[in-house]
Amino acid sequence: MYCALRLSFPSSRFDSRRKSTPPRFQRLQFFCKPLQSHSQEAEFEANSQHIDCREEGKGHLILVEKYGNGTSRRYIVENDSVIRTILKEHLPETNVSQDSIAPESDDVLSWLPKIVKDFVLPAGFPESVSDDYLDYILLQFPTNVTGWICHTLVTSSLLKAVGVGSFSGTTAAASAAAISWVLKDGIGAIGRLFIGGRFGDLFDDDPRQWRLYADFVGSAGSIFDLTTQLYPAYFLPLASLGNLAKAVGRGLRDPSFRVIQNHFAISGNLGDVSAKEEVWEVAAELIGLSLGILALDTPGISSSYPVLGSTWLSMRLLHLWFRYKSLSVLRFNTINLKRARILVNSHILYSKVLGINDCNRMENILLWEKFRRPRIIFGVSLEEMISGKRRVTTVKMLLKLYAEEKYFLVVNQQQTEFEVFVSFKEGATSLSVLRSVWQTYWLNQNRSRPDDVFDELERSLIELKNGFDNFLQQLEETGWDTNQINLKLLKFLRVPELGTTDMATQNLLFDIAKKCFTVGLISLTVSDRYVSLTAIRGSSMSPTFNPLDKKSSAIPMDDYALVEKFCLEKYKFSHGDVVVFRSPSNHKQKNVKRITALPGDWVDVSSSFDTVMIPEGHCWVEGDNPACSMDSRSFGPIPLGLVCGRVTHVVWPPHRVGKVDRKITEHRLPF
Repeated sequence: MYCALRLSFPSSRFDSRRKSTPPRFQRLQFFCKPLQSHSQEAEFEANSQHIDCREEGKGHLILVEKYGNGTSRRYIVENDSVIRTILKEHLPETNVSQDSIAPESDDVLSWLPKIVKDFVLPAGFPESVSDDYLDYILLQFPTNVTGWICHTLVTSSLLKAVGVGSFSGTTAAASAAAISWVLKDGIGAIGRLFIGGRFGDLFDDDPRQWRLYADFVGSAGSIFDLTTQLYPAYFLPLASLGNLAKAVGRGLRDPSFRVIQNHFAISGNLGDVSAKEEVWEVAAELIGLSLGILALDTPGISSSYPVLGSTWLSMRLLHLWFRYKSLSVLRFNTINLKRARILVNSHILYSKVLGINDCNRMENILLWEKFRRPRIIFGVSLEEMISGKRRVTTVKMLLKLYAEEKYFLVVNQQQTEFEVFVSFKEGATSLSVLRSVWQTYWLNQNRSRPDDVFDELERSLIELKNGFDNFLQQLEETGWDTNQINLKLLKFLRVPELGTTDMATQNLLFDIAKKCFTVGLISLTVSDRYVSLTAIRGSSMSPTFNPLDKKSSAIPMDDYALVEKFCLEKYKFSHGDVVVFRSPSNHKQKNVKRITALPGDWVDVSSSFDTVMIPEGHCWVEGDNPACSMDSRSFGPIPLGLVCGRVTHVVWPPHRVGKVDRKITEHRLPF
């Protein structure tokens, strides 16, 4: 029996004319063979082709050290006390045994200099990573290049939309562009927050699918970015939607890619794999940015929007195709729901389990679970499963039938197409899910519509008991990791083994009520203390809000504005602030007006030709459209205690989004 070992050791190079060079670590490989008989030694020497009979004489080869640079050192026993070593600069390929042959990917890169290999590939490659690592990384490189080309084209549209290169360079214009840019980034960050908190348990099951979906979502975000050049007035909403979509894509991409990296690191070298992935990513980024800049400098692309858009579209489609190809070469030995369906179906039909390569090749990356057949609905409540008049009898029969299982499974009799309902008991595991899938496929292949459906279920459970152990045994024999079955139960409804449906329903309703109460309490606190939204109706504040369109007789759409409450802590207001306040005559009614005078100011009242001084703790408010406004000219100064907040921004409709200016016309200034 032969074995191959690789390890690192410090080596020094000596020269008679100078001192030895500093030691450096090299990778070596030992080909070891126990000395059992002379005939076996001769066979080993013949197969390895590393023996020079003229040099070795009658000695016996016991060990070969193979270094990363191709140099080899052979240890030969001449007698009981003498070991001779032979150093050769190059060690030809050996066919000592099938297990010691280097993977095919090592031959593919034999032309690559060692210094480049060490720079772009993990240490110990190819033994230190999974077999599909090289195929994936070679397809990932053009994927990233095309992605960065698209990024360059999209950035060009964004910069043109905010006015880079078009405005005169004033501070106000630059500040407005900067604010718009920061706002769209801030809104986009919400997407990653949502994905990480809501869908964090999905990525371990199917990282390939979510990695591909991340690119689809990111492509949709880039479309929003591209349209900003056509509609620069809508830059903030379009760019925010684009950044939100791309942030969601990043939220899907990063966790799923970490799962893929962990799959590569079969030697526990996740840090090394991640670092080398960064090398490939940066190299692709530099090439992609260079090609993108070259494309923008090409006459006709940057100046013509249709050409720019078609260039981006072609690059994006190429990017998605490369992404799909790179993910298709991955070969996972773990079992998720998609692969479980393929493996179970093969075992039911042909009494054998597919290998890792064949199963991964058959797995459809894009297809959602709900479109797969036969249809399995997990987490169905017992109340839905036991339809009919004999509900109590049905429950008792199910409890007896599935006494030894950690789940309940019934066939949906209401559907013409085969469909099963599955509910899990407390204590169910991923293996319970796999057993329910096996039973489902057996029922699908052997259903005969008997008069008593429970007879068919009982037959399927007998077959499950007899055949499932063989299924697991074949999984292990074909290399599947039965200790890592990614069939999570967190998203499924669990039915307590000795509980009732009413108790489960009560617990569910209690959880929903608790969550609704918590969300409502947080929303009420935020709305009361910090910020809220308000609808502004009427024309009293036109044209600041609800401006009339002179070309159209249609009623203007109501504006929705952001109201901040921080100003209420010390009632700090300024002239020109637009505020929301409760009407002095009806506390249930809220009005929106502009502050024109503060305590100590004098105001001329045009209707009575009087002069009024604003007392302490009060303010004077007027509408921007005096002809249609009921304000302090009618009811006098209002107490600051009636003010509910200050209006800062219009947030709807999209074409009206922007900051509310603080201004007062000259004839309304106090004195």
